[in-house]
Amino acid sequence: MAEPGLSPLLSSLETTAKALNEASDALNSKLNTIEKQLSALNLGVEVWLPKALTQSDKEGSTFSQKVWTEQWLGYAKVNGKWCFAVKRMRLMSGFYENNLDMPYQDEYLDEGLIALAQASREARLAALLRLPELLENVDAAAKDTLSRATQLLP
Repeated sequence: MAEPGLSPLLSSLETTAKALNEASDALNSKLNTIEKQLSALNLGVEVWLPKALTQSDKEGSTFSQKVWTEQWLGYAKVNGKWCFAVKRMRLMSGFYENNLDMPYQDEYLDEGLIALAQASREARLAALLRLPELLENVDAAAKDTLSRATQLLP
């Protein structure tokens, strides 16, 4: 049983949670509709935005190296289906042999791809804001693929 002072807070939280879940459902529906429209075009081009949807805190070391993870938004084939997707990248930056004139940044795939629909609410919300940029990049990639394909035709 909740403490007497916590009951109003829990009641407020319950109201907020209900509204948040309803808003999330509406956003998910919007994403699903756009994803279905894009998939129906049968473009078959993979595109990734190399800017973070979400980012972890950076962890440093004694060698001035920093390590963090980011989630990137893309359009790719996940489990045999073209969809909006997220990939988690591990990034490392620092200075080669501690030489301040020789900075570097490396990027590594940290985990396999997941469908955006399976990503966190935070990632889905951020993705919706970045969707115009992603769709522009998908269009550009499709046009580039078309150009290369037509050059190979007799």
